[in-house]
Amino acid sequence: MNILVAEDDPDTLKLYSMILRDRGHCAVLTADGEKCLVAYNNELKKISETTDMRDRVQPFDALILDHKMPKIDGFEVAKEILTLNPHQRIIIASAYKKEIFHEAADTFDLPLEVLEKPFRRDSLIETIEDTALYDKLRKHIEDIGIFKKANLRHEQLKAIADAFDKESNSKSQDP
Repeated sequence: MNILVAEDDPDTLKLYSMILRDRGHCAVLTADGEKCLVAYNNELKKISETTDMRDRVQPFDALILDHKMPKIDGFEVAKEILTLNPHQRIIIASAYKKEIFHEAADTFDLPLEVLEKPFRRDSLIETIEDTALYDKLRKHIEDIGIFKKANLRHEQLKAIADAFDKESNSKSQDP
């Protein structure tokens, strides 16, 4: 996966780099929100020059944004990126409780995921690699390999898992 990270703490940035690269992911690292936007826009520009935009190629599979950063905070970066690309997967990383971010995301109508700091290596990997969504799909389908091979965006994978759950729930409620 191609992942863009914005984190102002150098030690945490190194941790992201080590974990993601150890898992075979490509990590583009930035030290603040402003640099993150520049990196995102540069990648978006490269894609638009080489690809028909109707193909909906994502510049990054996921963005991990620190909540509190100098210059531009994670929420502002998320809002700006989502105006450019409403399908971009964004994960906000913060030491604040997850509930605060879910409420804020609902208030601003932002499709955000939250990664609580300090995070364990496994938590980061599970979040990035959609482990919970694949586990959810496994409840309905034995062989989920086709979903992994399809290289679906997070939002597509989530929609499929939710559809299976909805169908399963409606069948269990039928008399």
